[in-house]
Order: sequence, then C-alpha cells, then structure tokens
Amino acid sequence: MAPQARSKAGSALILVVIAGVGVFAMGKYVVGMWKGESSAPVAQSAAPAVSSAPSPVASAAPVAALPKSPPIISLAPAIEKFRERFGHELVVEQDRAGQRVVRVRGAPGSGKRGSPSFSPEDPQKAIARAKDVLKGMRDLLGVSEELPLATPIAKTGAVSAQVYFKETYQGVELGPSGSVTVDLGAQGEVLNVNSDYVPKLTVGNERKLDAERAKVFAQAAITDAGHGGLKAKGGNPVVWVVPGGWGGSQEGLHAYEYNVQGWQVIVDAGSGEVLSRQDQRQH
Repeated sequence: MAPQARSKAGSALILVVIAGVGVFAMGKYVVGMWKGESSAPVAQSAAPAVSSAPSPVASAAPVAALPKSPPIISLAPAIEKFRERFGHELVVEQDRAGQRVVRVRGAPGSGKRGSPSFSPEDPQKAIARAKDVLKGMRDLLGVSEELPLATPIAKTGAVSAQVYFKETYQGVELGPSGSVTVDLGAQGEVLNVNSDYVPKLTVGNERKLDAERAKVFAQAAITDAGHGGLKAKGGNPVVWVVPGGWGGSQEGLHAYEYNVQGWQVIVDAGSGEVLSRQDQRQH
C-alpha cells in the first residue's frame, strides 16, 4: 500500500476510535442519568434545578436559621428505676415538655415501705425517708448542685407525715416556685410528691437595697391599696422567680419579702419595684 494511502487509513482509524470513545462516554452518562447518578459538575449546577428531592445544602439553610430548643430526653428509664425502688403502683406525671417530673401519686398501704423503725410522728425519721425519696428522684426533678434543695421542714401526724423542701440559690430560698413536698404514709410509703422545682435559673439583678430601704416601698404598696399607716414586718431575702419561661431557663430577681398587715409584699432588691402583692388574710 502506498504511504499516502496508509496515512489516510490510519487517520480514519483514529477518528473511528475517538468517535467510539465519545459514544461510550455519552452512553454511560445517559445510563447514569437514568439510574439517578450524576457527575461532579452536574451535582454542583444542574442537580438542584432538576431534582425533585431537596439537596443537603438546600435543606440545611432553613434548619440552621431556626431557634435552638432543648433536646427531648426520655425519662422512661429513670422513672422505671424509681418505681422499682419505691413501688410499681406509683403514678408518675411529667411536665408539658416531658423534661421533668412534677408529681408522683401513690395510695396508703401500697408501694414499698420505709424502715421497720419508721414513724410518721418522728420528724427526723420522716425527713430521712423524704431525703431518700428525693435522692431517687434527683434526675427526674432536674435537681442540680447550683440550685440545691435545703431546709426540710416536717409536719408529722399519726397516719402520715409531710416534708417540705425549698430550692435555694447561693443560700437564698426561691419563691414562689422552687418547692418540693413529700407526703409519706404510716409505714413510710410514698403517698404524694409535688414539685415546682426550677431546673434552670438566670438571676437578672443585683441586691443594691438593704431590707430597711426596701421596706419603704413595701409600706407604700399597701398604702396605695387604701390601707394607710401600716408597718411592714419581715424583710427576708428571697430570689423571686418571674412567671414564664416554661421548659427553659427562668428569670429570678433578688428581692425581699414583707408582711404588711396580712399582705405579702415582694420588693425588688435592685430597683425597689413591687414584684408581687398578695392578700393572705383569712376572710
């Protein structure tokens, strides 16, 4: 074969090979598209426009913009552990967010008893049994070291005993929230546990006024209510929990508590503002 002919044949062969590779690549691309596959350039540009399913990038942006909410933690294992220890008959109630227990209900003579020496007429034994119950409920109530339960007070009787605990912040009791009450039967069984413990608290002021200066605001509050010439008693420091903030951190304010002729008056220890005024007289 002449050199010129061989050159033309070789060029034709090269063109055929190139065309075949192109067809093979195009066929693979088409098959890949039919199977739902795509190459890197398609994924970056064309996929968001033609795909009916949302891409990870498209769905991530609005989720990141949403406000964060506290994670929902199941209390079921801890509740079952508590019931195994104190009685499977106990009914356990959670808050609306399902993040802590607010009440436990039992019945006289049911559930597990306390020690054989327990007596509802002995305040020390009642307090010891109530502390044991709260130890088993620590995680269920959300009790933390920063906001401990303290100053238990026992109210005893022949068939039952009630023990009251108050939540504290830096040694100061909270109000009106922050109480836990344990009601025990004659044999130390759990009759009721009621809690409005505040798991998370943010204190929003400083104690700038002393009790004597804040007393003036308490007396003026009752004078405004139409009772002149009354004197305020008390002045105990308290961290007053502002209503609201369910399921998250609640706001607390340093304050003083007074009694003015049967009225409970709470005065902000930073500004002197009257936070609460309640008539506690028996009518």
